[in-house]
Amino acid sequence: MSLTPFFVWAKTCYVDDGSSNGDGSKDDPYETIGEAIDEDCDTIKLKKGKYKESFTLSSGTELKGSGSDSVVEGEIKMKNDCSLESLKVEDGGVEVLKNARVTIDDVKIEDSHIGIVTSGSGKLTLKNSTISHNGKGLYLQYGKNVDIRNNKVVHNREEGIDIRANVDGIISGNQIESNKEGGIEVIAGKSQLTISNNSIRYNKASGIAIQFYKENSGLGNLKISGNTLIGNGNYGIDCKIPSGGRPEANYWSKSVSFSYNKVGGNGKGGFSDFCGFSGDEVLQATKTEEEMKEIKSKEELERQQKEEEARKKKEEEERLKKEEEERVKREQQKRLDLDKLDKLKQKMPEYEKECEFSHNDQDIFVKRSKWLVFLIGYDDESLERMEFRKQHCEQALEELKNRIEEIKTEEVKEEARQKYLNSLLQKKESLDNEMNKMRKKGLFRWFSRR
Repeated sequence: MSLTPFFVWAKTCYVDDGSSNGDGSKDDPYETIGEAIDEDCDTIKLKKGKYKESFTLSSGTELKGSGSDSVVEGEIKMKNDCSLESLKVEDGGVEVLKNARVTIDDVKIEDSHIGIVTSGSGKLTLKNSTISHNGKGLYLQYGKNVDIRNNKVVHNREEGIDIRANVDGIISGNQIESNKEGGIEVIAGKSQLTISNNSIRYNKASGIAIQFYKENSGLGNLKISGNTLIGNGNYGIDCKIPSGGRPEANYWSKSVSFSYNKVGGNGKGGFSDFCGFSGDEVLQATKTEEEMKEIKSKEELERQQKEEEARKKKEEEERLKKEEEERVKREQQKRLDLDKLDKLKQKMPEYEKECEFSHNDQDIFVKRSKWLVFLIGYDDESLERMEFRKQHCEQALEELKNRIEEIKTEEVKEEARQKYLNSLLQKKESLDNEMNKMRKKGLFRWFSRR
């Protein structure tokens, strides 16, 4: 019976550019990295030196240097499960092949056409590295998942990080500064990226440019938070349509969410108007949670004040409207009451006639000589007529009072009282006095009362 081993020992090889015809051991290293790859080494450790060669790391291979003094001058291609650590790459850059999951840690990549380029699916983990003085810093192509943290992407001749559509993952805690084009350019379509806590400064174009391509017109899900976007040549945040096409309404707002970024001192402003972000979205993009609460509290207070001012204004308008309506109503009533006063004036001669008294009044007195009046007083018929006159006067007075009470305007009513009621009351008083005198007239009556 044959036994199959459960594991195979990992093979570690050493490389020193000053060695010759070594066996890859620590004391007798290979001269080139290519030799170690050909010998299926799992871990390749570089001593200090310059390795002028381009190569493809086999799947599962780790390439470790001795710091930035371990320099590869050429292009490195990485297959699945490969890693680079503690070395420097010049004049070639790094290509992450299709479907490869790789890690790059503490690596400097300089003076290459593209610092790091990816293709296809798989994942790139990049950390603690410096990508500088290349054409593009990073070129992340369709479908890659990325975890890019705590790197320096600086002084590249084009974009710091150029991200195509359908790229997912995290870009966090990086310095993306002083690149000759934008800091980050990203196609929003189908991408799910968190871009957070990066220092994105002094790039010649915009800090972050969010792009729409008609070939990838789906919405994205970009979360941009906690970044510092200062001193970039164009905008802090820009929106572009490089290849034409027409995105759906509010495409940028639907594809991007912001929180707590610091944006200022950019050449054309913080946010391009072309993005169409609302004032609330811009506030959300640039304020801390505490500042947002303070703003919301202030906005709520201002809203309440405006509502209170609007309420008071409405009440004042209603009050003025009511006063005007009442004024018009009073004017109308006054005109009606003045008409009533005029009719009273016309009616007064009739009322006064009912209360007037004269010894020559033929309607009252039966002819009787003055001696008879002196001796026996007025006759009963005259007294009855006088009583009848008094009753008519009282009726006229009551009718006048009722008419005056119908007048609603107080000043007109008072005028009617002064002009007409008082006059008629005086006439009635005179009539009453005369009647009392008539009842007392006559000597015989005087004696009989005694």
